[in-house]
Amino acid sequence: MMNQLISQSTSPATSPAISFASSSRLAAMALLGSLGWACPANSTPTPTAAAPGGLYVGYYQEDPLGDPQGALPGAFVMTLPDNDAAFRGAMFFSVAGCPGSMASAVRGVKAGNALSGSWSGDVDGNNRAGPWQGSYDKDAGVYQGLYGNADGLQRTANDGCISHYIAPHGNWEMFPALHAQPLDFHAGVVNGSLRWTAMPGTALALVYFVDVGLAQAGMDNPIAHQVILKGAPTRFALADAALVSGRDYIAVTVLSNSAARRVAFASSRFTAP
Repeated sequence: MMNQLISQSTSPATSPAISFASSSRLAAMALLGSLGWACPANSTPTPTAAAPGGLYVGYYQEDPLGDPQGALPGAFVMTLPDNDAAFRGAMFFSVAGCPGSMASAVRGVKAGNALSGSWSGDVDGNNRAGPWQGSYDKDAGVYQGLYGNADGLQRTANDGCISHYIAPHGNWEMFPALHAQPLDFHAGVVNGSLRWTAMPGTALALVYFVDVGLAQAGMDNPIAHQVILKGAPTRFALADAALVSGRDYIAVTVLSNSAARRVAFASSRFTAP
């Protein structure tokens, strides 16, 4: 019921999850390379241009088929280099209604349009980790991919709260900061509240806030607050996030339907009152 590492879609309202076929293709390419498969001598490979860098914000989504108790989304933030290089990010794990939250560090390498790496961190007092991978979709302007939990499906009990499951895998999707999809979906801070457009089919809203200064400094956890709201809400009071007055934040809003598919996404920058 918490988080995962596997696949995700990019279409605005009915985006299908990415299949493991992408993973298989990458594995096949690696295998060919290890066997010494090369281009013919009279051909010249076209180099792959590096995908764009910068601050990317998005979400991971647990696979609903892999989590029997209820798959949830969570915050995912990456600061990517402009060229091929190592980078870092954070996945935020927290259970709705339970105190405390955990940010797992993401480490990876960017090579052309591809990203690959692993995540690890403390989840409810237990060390969890797993692989993740993805690629840049030039037409959609987003990164998307898959992730996994190396320990498989895990049940965790929170004293005085609830028990929940950590799914064995999931998908993720990342947008450049200050992006919206679909374009008619709007979210921003007005009169002390984060407000967003009502969208048909919404069953859950993921809201989180990124500390811009910490993100730019490359800190492991720039995520200041995360909350999951059931139903179809259209606002969240900033007072409930306990943000630091005068600091700059990026507010991220992700709406999902009952099938755990993205309905809408938007992020906006503001200074906490």
